[in-house]
Amino acid sequence: MAHNIGSIPLQNIYLDNTNPRHDPIDNEPDIIAHLLGKEMVRKLAEDIASKGISPLDRLGVTAHPTADDSYVAVEGNRRLCALKLLADPEKAPTEAMRKVFRGLKAKMSSPIKQIDVAVFDTRADA
Repeated sequence: MAHNIGSIPLQNIYLDNTNPRHDPIDNEPDIIAHLLGKEMVRKLAEDIASKGISPLDRLGVTAHPTADDSYVAVEGNRRLCALKLLADPEKAPTEAMRKVFRGLKAKMSSPIKQIDVAVFDTRADA
């Protein structure tokens, strides 16, 4: 299980559209809507906004197949979704959810821009 530990800018990590928690989804807005509706991402975001990210909660990523210097979260998709919404509440699918995430973002002492990750060579390694 080859991997490296590091820190990657949040903007360089993509949600996993083939995550085992859901059927394949083609685009980020639809993944976000699904995770918000089915996977309790809002509660996770509330915890992150109030407590920060636990150092035990590292994402597992692999290199993105087509985007240079980018990665796909193969472990931690819900967490990544919460972080993306806290960083940019306008990604939420409804105005009501955008309002919730704007409020959570305002409660944070500082924005989360870098994410601790374990970079795996392949999805199977992760």
